[in-house]
Amino acid sequence: MQRCELNEDMFLDFFKQLTKVFENISSYLLDFEALNLNPRYIFFDEEKKSYIFLMGNVNECTIKENFEKLFTFFADICPIGQQELLEFIFELFGNLSEENFEVYSFIKHIAEHQFEDPLEEEMDVFMFDEETDISELSEKEFEKKKKLSIY
Repeated sequence: MQRCELNEDMFLDFFKQLTKVFENISSYLLDFEALNLNPRYIFFDEEKKSYIFLMGNVNECTIKENFEKLFTFFADICPIGQQELLEFIFELFGNLSEENFEVYSFIKHIAEHQFEDPLEEEMDVFMFDEETDISELSEKEFEKKKKLSIY
């Protein structure tokens, strides 16, 4: 990952594969906290396009601390142009401090996240013009377009 720019697809693929690893670990009745999430010890098989995770957490860190280190790594290698991905990574930092934190649902939430298509956003936004019939807009749409027009 350090050789190429991180993007949304790579990020989601990483967590989809991590979800499968978690399910396999659970089926063998192993503790997920023993999984080493240090980016130095996570490898990528270019032929199979899969990540290789190692068991055996060298540091005596909690799972939340391991995720913090992992997200710090992702934030460091994420290009500034990937604004939505960066925002999502920082949002995940906040989720780590929740009281009802549960590892499997957390990584599953990440793997299933849908990033918005920037083309859809651009097509949805338009300003008021002479042809816009304000009476046909809902109140929510009206307020949104009003704010955008003022901006």
